[in-house]
Amino acid sequence: MTEPPADANTVMVTVDGVVQRAPVHYTTTGNTITFTSSPPAGANVHVRHLGFRTTSTITTLPANTTLTQITLSGQTTVSGNIIPSSNTTWDLGSTTARWNNIYTGDLHLSNEGKSDGNMVDGTKGNWTVQEGEQSLFLINNRTGKKYRFAIEEIQ
Repeated sequence: MTEPPADANTVMVTVDGVVQRAPVHYTTTGNTITFTSSPPAGANVHVRHLGFRTTSTITTLPANTTLTQITLSGQTTVSGNIIPSSNTTWDLGSTTARWNNIYTGDLHLSNEGKSDGNMVDGTKGNWTVQEGEQSLFLINNRTGKKYRFAIEEIQ
């Protein structure tokens, strides 16, 4: 929303024409609407400010809209997967704008979807890194073989 509402009851939210009720279906904090459950993929979501305002704004996201560039600020919460539109095409971050930390469960690595193999020996691989209490493990998903990283404690 371009302006924060006085509270969640001073906006009208519809999903595919069905009116949503605060706080049952959504809440507001500042300019952010947070749904208690994600609207269906491709749903038409309409947000309308109600009450006294000096400007009038209607924020609409039509079904199957393609957004080419989005700038999000603050904390963004996603309920569901974020999936690129094509395999081995898009980056997360860049050489000049890197992510600070990545918090994940297991780390799955594969270059099998690329036409070329890696830059070292040209082969393709599919691996999973898992953490144990005292060790890090590497699993070759193609062969099923399991390895433990040789880790040396430093002072």
